Amino acid sequence: MKILLSAFSCGPDEGSEPGIGWNWAQQAVALGHDVTVITSWEYRDQLARAAADGRVPDGLSVDVFMPARLERFADWALKRLPAGLAWNLIHTAWQRALVGHVRANYVKDGFDFAHHITLGGARHPT
Repeated sequence: MKILLSAFSCGPDEGSEPGIGWNWAQQAVALGHDVTVITSWEYRDQLARAAADGRVPDGLSVDVFMPARLERFADWALKRLPAGLAWNLIHTAWQRALVGHVRANYVKDGFDFAHHITLGGARHPT
């Protein structure tokens, strides 16, 4: 199966939300699926190191997506707003921008399944 995962937070060797994003992608590949995970910029350095170290398995593609205007907003918000509020605003804006990114880059790829996996829940719906 060809799977598209949206994981705002996805980082190798991390716990909590970034660990959930990374582990979902890893486990889906281990089950034999072809997986593309789209994630934000927060763990791009760790993802690059994992790729350089050969820890990104065949069948897993990682797309680090963060529009420049949203990155500038994130820098501003994280310096001036309470952390919880800043991250909620950044994540919500990222998900809205992600729709256009997926339409422009992935619609024709024939994914069987798409799923958003991190920073979702009852208090922070996706």
